[in-house]
Amino acid sequence: MRRLSLSCLALLASAFALTAHASSITITETFTADGSFNGTAFTDQTVTFGGTGNTSSVSVAGDFAELLTTSNFLQIGSGPTYSFSSPLEAFANGGTNDFAGFFDTTDLFDIADITNAAFSTYQLKTSLSVSGAGSPSASPLSTTGGSFEIDTIDSNVTYTAVVAGSSPVPEPSSILLLATSALGLFGATRRRIELGCTNQSF
Repeated sequence: MRRLSLSCLALLASAFALTAHASSITITETFTADGSFNGTAFTDQTVTFGGTGNTSSVSVAGDFAELLTTSNFLQIGSGPTYSFSSPLEAFANGGTNDFAGFFDTTDLFDIADITNAAFSTYQLKTSLSVSGAGSPSASPLSTTGGSFEIDTIDSNVTYTAVVAGSSPVPEPSSILLLATSALGLFGATRRRIELGCTNQSF
């Protein structure tokens, strides 16, 4: 009985280990664009922006996944790095829509959405690198360096999501632990059944 209880505890611990992997994820979009920053127009500049969040905070409703970032950044050309004044929310809209991007949580304006079939099942929990056509922001966005606005996107948008630390996909060691516990539980149960059969009187 004691051996059976220990096997059950090991199995539960293994299952918990498989689900406990929450990691930091940094999502970045890069593209060439025309627009304005702090009242000054720019042309054919590389724009890079994004944010960092935690995969355990991803909210999924149907084909729509969203993640509130805990930090964000913006860089135009080789200039300094600024932050958006409002938190950014990353999202992936799957199903038949297949696009992803960020939106400003105050005004709810999208910044630069990207279309790619990879987003049909993407849920902001794994690393990904794709490119596709982009749509510019619908309105100026406030940053620590001034107002930022994209007029046109002159290139495909490169979307990169990088998961840091342990992967949310179960690693081989956790799978091995789960399998070993399952075998131990099976063996202990089988032994109890055999003992029960031999102790029966006919």
